[in-house]
Amino acid sequence: MKFCTNCGAQLNEDSKFCTSCGTPVKAEEPKAEAPKPAEPVQNTAPAQPAEPVQYTAPAQPAEPVQYTAPAQPAGTAPAAPKKKMNLKVPIILGSIGLVLIIGIIVFFTVFFPELVAKHVKMSDFVKAKFNSESFVDGNISGYITLDLDKAYNTVVENKDAVPQYEFNSYFKYFSKEFEDKLASDVIKEPFKYISDSRNIANLEGKLGVRFDQEQTVEVKLADEIKAQSIDVMKPVEVDFYKYLDENYYNTGISPAKVYVNMKSGEYKVDDYTLELEGFKGSDWDTSGQFTIKKDGKEVTTVYVYSDSSYVEDGGKSTITLSYSSDYNDDTFIYNTPIKVKSKSKDYDVKAQSGITAAEAKKNIDTLIKKTEKDHKSTGYDVKVVSSYLLTAKDKEEEDVNYIINIYYSKYKKGNYTYYYQDAFKNCYIDTYEEKEDDQFKYEDASASWSSFSKESEALAELKSDYGKDYKIQLIK
Repeated sequence: MKFCTNCGAQLNEDSKFCTSCGTPVKAEEPKAEAPKPAEPVQNTAPAQPAEPVQYTAPAQPAEPVQYTAPAQPAGTAPAAPKKKMNLKVPIILGSIGLVLIIGIIVFFTVFFPELVAKHVKMSDFVKAKFNSESFVDGNISGYITLDLDKAYNTVVENKDAVPQYEFNSYFKYFSKEFEDKLASDVIKEPFKYISDSRNIANLEGKLGVRFDQEQTVEVKLADEIKAQSIDVMKPVEVDFYKYLDENYYNTGISPAKVYVNMKSGEYKVDDYTLELEGFKGSDWDTSGQFTIKKDGKEVTTVYVYSDSSYVEDGGKSTITLSYSSDYNDDTFIYNTPIKVKSKSKDYDVKAQSGITAAEAKKNIDTLIKKTEKDHKSTGYDVKVVSSYLLTAKDKEEEDVNYIINIYYSKYKKGNYTYYYQDAFKNCYIDTYEEKEDDQFKYEDASASWSSFSKESEALAELKSDYGKDYKIQLIK
């Protein structure tokens, strides 16, 4: 009986190949020993068995003999075992790669969000806001801001969940003078407030976008003015001093004290009425005003100030305008298109001529009545007995003239009389007064309380006090 020297399977006597492993069967040689396998494994048989029948074949060698065998019948021989693939390495490598990818995304999201967020053009989300609903042409002011409503509606569904921000870039002095210019006039404003602001990053984070922060954004203000129905008024330049010149005048004859005065008047400028309220020169009154009205309603006020109530003869008086303005150009008056041509002007100051004897006689009754009224008291009769005009011999004399009344005060019951002097200093005719009865003026009045028993004594005192420097004329 034969056995395969390779696998130990029982063979037929005439078999040339092992039907189990395909190993060629060698012809038997006359040897006492059984043939040894090429690389026996797990051979428990004795080294030299007495009988081949009790022989236990060795295990299959690790490396079978290379042999090109004929095709084996199906199911006759088992296939060689396959090695199992080690999956630990790919899993580890894949995990590392995934972590790296996530880390890169996070890194760029945090430090370079513009590379990963949706980009929107900032110029598509800006609009103009104006500081008022009406402007004077050439002084339209306001600011360019981010149109958040448009941004919300474009990139987010719930705008209430996003905080409100405004990033402003201010503009001024935009002109709407020519319609053909409006179509092409573009304001380009750097959005430095946006690019420098930390809040823009917060807003972008809330919106989930990145604004392409151009160095400039373009806004067609002409289109914005039309869309928002902004009223643009044509400017009207007004020379207020044209009207003040007509009403300015001086009063007083003292070279040291010439008063500055302004008469009243009313003027029409386009759709506006200018009502000038003047002022009378005095130690306390130095200002008037223009009340500006439109359609009978007061719009605003322009105040008129003199730098002094009185000035020396030959000097200058400065008249200044004061008003409110909310435009960038302060020559425009608040809430009007009126542009002030000039805000101040110097006026020459000239004293009036002194009163003549004829003028004094014409107006003396006024002073007589005043004397008799002011000094009358219970139990006394007061009567002016004579009146004199005193004119300074030196034209530089501060007190240019006097009109002095000599009057007596007679006590009725006691039948005794005393004489006094009543003096009116620097008398003149104010021809700027409309009513003739109001034209006679004097600067000051004073009374002498020295009593005289006779009129001649009072006159002698008058001549003694004033005769050296004044020419004395009897006028009544």
